[in-house]
Parts: sequence; C-alpha cells; structure tokens
Amino acid sequence: MTNNLQINPILKQDIFELISKNKDLFFDFQGRTVLISGATGLVGSYLSRTFALYNLCFKGNIKILCLIRDYEKAKTIFGPLYNSFSFIQHDIRDSIQVNQSIDYIFHTASVTASNNIIRFPVETLDTLCLGTKNLLELAKQKHAKFLYFSSMEAYGITDPSLKTIHENDLGYVNLHNIRSAYPEGKRVCELLTSAYAKEYGIQTYNVRLAQTFGAGTAFDEARIFADFAHKALKGEPLIIQSTGQTVGNYVDTRDVVSGALKIFSKGFIGETYNLANEELSMTIYDMSKLVSRILSGGKSRVIIMNDANFSKKFPPDTTMRLDSTKLRKIGWVPTGSFENMLKKMVSSWQFNSIGQEIHEN
Repeated sequence: MTNNLQINPILKQDIFELISKNKDLFFDFQGRTVLISGATGLVGSYLSRTFALYNLCFKGNIKILCLIRDYEKAKTIFGPLYNSFSFIQHDIRDSIQVNQSIDYIFHTASVTASNNIIRFPVETLDTLCLGTKNLLELAKQKHAKFLYFSSMEAYGITDPSLKTIHENDLGYVNLHNIRSAYPEGKRVCELLTSAYAKEYGIQTYNVRLAQTFGAGTAFDEARIFADFAHKALKGEPLIIQSTGQTVGNYVDTRDVVSGALKIFSKGFIGETYNLANEELSMTIYDMSKLVSRILSGGKSRVIIMNDANFSKKFPPDTTMRLDSTKLRKIGWVPTGSFENMLKKMVSSWQFNSIGQEIHEN
C-alpha cells in the first residue's frame, strides 16, 4: 500500500525502520486519538508521519490531531499524507476546546529560533508557559496522557566538575539575560506538568531533548550543525563564532520518537527523562571537524573567530554531557551515529515532501 506513496524517500525509509524495530510501542495507541502540537516542526512532523504510516501498514486506526498555525505550511510539509490527519489551526497561547476524545498529547510546540527569542522574549514566554498550561487543561478535561518536549537548555550552566549530567543536576540561568526566556520558560513548563500530575492526577511526563536532527530536517534549518553541513557541501570554511569548546549533545530524530513512545509505554508518571545519545557528545570544534571530514573530505577549513557579540544570541558555553541512563532503564536504546544522522539529513534535502528530486540552480 505504501510502495507507491510519494513522500520523501529518505524520510519514508527512516520511519519504516523505526516502526519495524518498535512495533510493540504502537500497540497502546491502536484505536486511540493522539494530539500533536507543533505538528509542522521537526519532531512533531516526524511523529505525525510515523503514526500515519503505521496506520497505512498495520491498520492501526490511530486518529491523529495535528495542532498547527498555518494550513498552507502543513500542506507543503505533509504532501500526500495531508489527508491522513485532522488539523486544528490554533494559537496555543489561547485556551483550546476540542469536541472529541483525546487519549495522548505530545506537546512539541515551542519557539526555537534564537533571533526570535531575543526579539520577542515576552511572546516566547507566553508561547511556552501559557501554551503548556492550555494544553495541560485540555489533558485534564480529556483525561489524556501528556508528554512535554523540553530541552537540554533547561539545565542552564551546570557544574563543570560533573562528568555527566543527570536529570537533577540543574545549573544556573541568568535571569538578566533576555535569551533566558527560553531555558527558564522550559523549566516553568516542566514544573507545570509535574504540578498537574500532583494536584490533578494527570499522567504527565517531561523529556529533555539533546539537539535533534536526521532525516526530515528542514533545508533552511538554522542551527549550527545544518549551517556547517551546507557550507561543507560547498567546500566553504566552517566558521565558529565562539571558542568552540562548548559541548554539544546530539540525538537522531528517529530515536527521539522511539523515546517518546517508550516513555508513554514504560515511563513513570511525573518524571523527567534526558534523551540524548551519550556517544554523540562533543565540542563544537570537534563536531565541525567531523562535518568537514564526512561531507567535504576535510576540504572545509575550520576557523574560530570567537565573536563575543555574535555569541550573545546563543546559549552560554557549557561543558555538560547529558546522561540518558534513566531512559535506558525503561528500555530505550539510541540507534543513530553522527555520520548516519548527518548523511540522512543531507540526503533528505535532495527531495521535497512528495519525493520529487530537487535540483539546485
């Protein structure tokens, strides 16, 4: 049934591999209704497609509600799968009513672009905090399980003496830095989910994601690994606007989705889980060298400029290496290598959402 389905072939193969290796994780969702906020984002769109393809392959009868802001963007992203979903166009800063049952809520929506966080810190906080509270109210009304997708940025600046960072090792967030609207907002959202679990008995969970990419990452993705990939493909220098010594933590999008499903299946209510592939923790400098080697055969030179003004747009330098032992204890195992993630991302850029090859002018 899916052989002739015209969607991005790299992404389709990636999702099929996820489903084939984790069929048991879908049993609880069969015949149920899931709501996915931020459904046009990287994780939200991957998750939405995963449920849609599972339905096509195994008649899962999972009803998929996609909470979005723009119908046209959704049509562009989902292509032939568009009719597999029920879309709700809504600003999550406003209270939401849904006239049907909901069993699971995956809350992936967030403001992520650093420029927007700095320009609109109030709107960033509103989207994070009001949006999460509104969706928790919906979960309370529908008696739905709720998973909040947080970020490793919630840790702030951690103790540099710690070799690895576990879920309780929160660090310092400078509240006088406008960009702190994002990490501090994430902390508040995590507290909200825990509060709803404690006070109202809602089955809530938090997951703190490492930097996530792989098949399906947007061509115009602005994060540093994608910027380096674009430049390396052209043989251009990879310019680091900092010391290059901050440690990045990475994970495959496919592993994020399997982790989310695992948390709903085996996780403990009210708990927070790190989701990172520990083998992929490395400094920005080491990451840039790796991208250069994989995509340009080492031809792209790495240049450190250490521009203090430019660096203010991004999180402060940190040495933290996330530890995912807690998530591994409930059966999650990451599968992606950095090289494989990078190659899947670049390969998927060659096709649009309906599987047509893109030829650059």
